[in-house]
Amino acid sequence: MLAAFAVFVVFVAACVQLTNPASFYADNGLQQTVIVDRLPRAQRRLVRQEVLQLLGLHHKPRPPVETNPTANSAPSYMLGLYNLIEQEEDSVEEQLNGWPGNLRHMQLYNLTLRGAEDNIKSADMIMSFVNHGGSPFGMHRRFFFDFSEVPATEKVMSAELRLFKHPAPRVMMSRGPFKMEFKLVRQGRDWEERILETEANLTVSAMESGWLTVNVSRATREWTYYSSTNYGLYLVTTDAYGYEVDAADLGLVDEEGPSDQQPFLVSFFKAPQKLHPKVSPVSADARRKKRSAGEKSIRKDDVSFARDSGYVYGLPSKYNRQSCGRRVLYVSFRDLGWQCRLRLQDWIIAPDGYSAYYCHGECAFPLNAHMNATNHAIVQTLVHLLNQLAVPKPCCAPTKLSAISVLYFDDNSNVILKKYKNMVVRACGCH
Repeated sequence: MLAAFAVFVVFVAACVQLTNPASFYADNGLQQTVIVDRLPRAQRRLVRQEVLQLLGLHHKPRPPVETNPTANSAPSYMLGLYNLIEQEEDSVEEQLNGWPGNLRHMQLYNLTLRGAEDNIKSADMIMSFVNHGGSPFGMHRRFFFDFSEVPATEKVMSAELRLFKHPAPRVMMSRGPFKMEFKLVRQGRDWEERILETEANLTVSAMESGWLTVNVSRATREWTYYSSTNYGLYLVTTDAYGYEVDAADLGLVDEEGPSDQQPFLVSFFKAPQKLHPKVSPVSADARRKKRSAGEKSIRKDDVSFARDSGYVYGLPSKYNRQSCGRRVLYVSFRDLGWQCRLRLQDWIIAPDGYSAYYCHGECAFPLNAHMNATNHAIVQTLVHLLNQLAVPKPCCAPTKLSAISVLYFDDNSNVILKKYKNMVVRACGCH
């Protein structure tokens, strides 16, 4: 995972030349933040592809153009989940009662968020799916969510279908309560061919309003593991006497309703133990070429961590002599052109950027308590004092890392909230 962190930092530097140069900032040791030098052009494409693999993506997502994508129901809800994770130091109750004013939709979602705390904390990936069910079929509703891009190795923890309902004063109160029966379509896309199996039931009143949550975990697991069996869900609504009722008359919003009230599905996934694929022989060769090219360019530009150099990324030698500690490193997605600005090529909704930090400095005798030195590092330091040629000094490296969360669109306008482990340095020490 340390290698993954290093690759990501290199990628950021490689992207600097493609957009705004002010996108990669580091501490110069003098209480100032400066722009880090750029990487050669020859490395950009290889590094970019490697980082996409690191993030579990085959290519850079290209979602359809939206006037304001985060105004839709699913992205807005996912943005709320993102903020829950980012404020994990507070209690869930405090977070739900203290949203920033710009999250104008979150009041609608609070009731549905309150039961999802455990899933939010333990899931590695949370994904929302847009409904492609089309127009209502008579009095019934059809829901279809595309799971073809979800890896079958992902473990489905739970899944919820979310529907918005308005009060229905036109429906006679004496006919309620009303039953909403969600049926799993086993085969056949036409009415005559369908085989239906009950997935979930929900009872509502005519005047009930707000977001409704339906547990569809079983169906989602089948669609994830066997995507060819996905024919969607079918909704039948009936009154207390068993007579069918038009879902629209009951106040359920369909595809013609407001964008911030559209139905969507949210699924919580747990990643397999091994997060990243094996490096292919081609990728390994490319990596060796990239490293070779990088070594040549570094010699040419005289920007390196070489032992005989007095500079680190162009910083003065005084900075090099500082003891081991955490240094400032901020990655700006906005300046890199990744952060969503309503253009075709943008795909990241949040964050604008994040503080990655890095470890640097000397592990020289004596090793102070703040250096978080291991016992082995202490012994290695003592031996180095006796014979500097035989044994090097310990190295300054991360001792504690934490994750970041990235919220982004995929090619189908589905929104994915994914946690990437070991991306932020929390503490450094001598090893």
